[in-house]
Amino acid sequence: MNFTKLILLVTLDLLFLSCHSQSVIKYQGIEFETGEIAYKNNDTVTYVYSKSEFSSEKPHLIFLQGSLPRPIIFDINDSTIHVTPLTNFNITRLIKNFNVFVISRAFTPLRKAIKELNSRYLYVPDLDLPNCYDTN
Repeated sequence: MNFTKLILLVTLDLLFLSCHSQSVIKYQGIEFETGEIAYKNNDTVTYVYSKSEFSSEKPHLIFLQGSLPRPIIFDINDSTIHVTPLTNFNITRLIKNFNVFVISRAFTPLRKAIKELNSRYLYVPDLDLPNCYDTN
């Protein structure tokens, strides 16, 4: 799926509020909503966007998950999460100036507990084989 098509699908999904499963998470006091879009009939591409202060007046800032199978959200413990692409930014200032979107990599879960990842914090289907990634 090329970048333009993916962005169009996410935008249309948001406009028509047809996400298959939406949930709200709070990260550093800011609400983010999650959604997903079907991908190649056997998986989904998930995304997170800044729900608080969302405005059509602001430009969009889009983070695309790279080639590594790293979940967007790490559950550190029962009360602490990290939205990995955003940890290096002042979230309050970022959300004030941009509508922020983080789009996941296909065949990689949106959210995983840190104890369910390998030593490099990457998703592998079987932790007993820590260097064997999903072939998709």
